[in-house]
Amino acid sequence: MNFYTSSMVETKLTSILELRKEVEENCHRMLRETFAQHVFVGSVSPTQALIQHSTKLFLCNTQTILAELFYQFILYNFQNFDSYKFSKKISIYELAIICLELPETGWTPEDGEKLELAKRVTEILTDKGPMLHDYFSMEIDEQGKSL
Repeated sequence: MNFYTSSMVETKLTSILELRKEVEENCHRMLRETFAQHVFVGSVSPTQALIQHSTKLFLCNTQTILAELFYQFILYNFQNFDSYKFSKKISIYELAIICLELPETGWTPEDGEKLELAKRVTEILTDKGPMLHDYFSMEIDEQGKSL
């Protein structure tokens, strides 16, 4: 796998700028300070961790924290993601099939045949390839394979 970074791009998409503004307006000052100056104490379970800020100990839901962290990371790095190139092309169709087999996806027979869903996912991502490249540095060729 090869890594490379291009120069930073300033996004001009109104939707992204509005979402960033919403995050900043709804930011809780004390919570931001707590996370900026915390000390990780340890994991309690796969979904909980203890952190310390000043003289207080906090039990945190790591899933909730990570969801917000990744949401903000994506918003503030939009159009500026590093690109990862695999030594072999990866089939989007095969990845979709693998994902649909995972219980976490919540697939049910009412959703449709897994093979048809994987085909549709491949079609959508292939069709949106140029946009995915511009915004997320994801490269997908016309055959539905990641580059």
